[in-house]
Amino acid sequence: MIKAGTEVHFRDPGVTTERILHHACVDGADEDQRWIATFSAGSPPLEAGQDVLIYFEIKHEFMQQPAHVHALDDTETGKIVIFEPLGDPVSAESRQHYRVSTITAKIAADVGTENGCKVVDISSTGFAAVVEQKLAIGETVSVRIDYDGRHCEGTASVQSTRQKPGGQYRYGFLSVSHKDGGAFQEALNEISLDVQRTQLRRLSGLG
Repeated sequence: MIKAGTEVHFRDPGVTTERILHHACVDGADEDQRWIATFSAGSPPLEAGQDVLIYFEIKHEFMQQPAHVHALDDTETGKIVIFEPLGDPVSAESRQHYRVSTITAKIAADVGTENGCKVVDISSTGFAAVVEQKLAIGETVSVRIDYDGRHCEGTASVQSTRQKPGGQYRYGFLSVSHKDGGAFQEALNEISLDVQRTQLRRLSGLG
């Protein structure tokens, strides 16, 4: 977990084709228990009120986590950022949770202000969907998925993006479960397991 002395890397939210990271060192926390970090060099393209992805090491494993930027300021020792981590950290080195294809399941999601977005895969911690609107890496959006009588609603963070022919975008989303006590992630897990069971029944000739 993050603590004073932790080296944190902020991802440039404007670059989607590669990870451009800006190094900072955590100095401590403020009275609101938000972390204060000083950038080692340069002025990263961040803004107050923005959601971004941060990266740091836990027990020799590189982790990533959504975070909200509360403030930025220039001081004599360098540019500082006040930020608040969102959700839980996950491995940035590989996918830890199996994602099942939902193309044949015909699942749609409401993402932000856009309704009926096609969900192409899902796991216990997130999903991927095809969306018309352009979203930034690290941005958090409200999400709603209804499948076979199950209602799944919460907040998700954009983890990856790829533009598709025709101008649409394929986004990978990670649930930010701490905002609802884990209910969103639990519902995602139930849908993922149900889709897997349905696919297995079809493969065995029972579906």
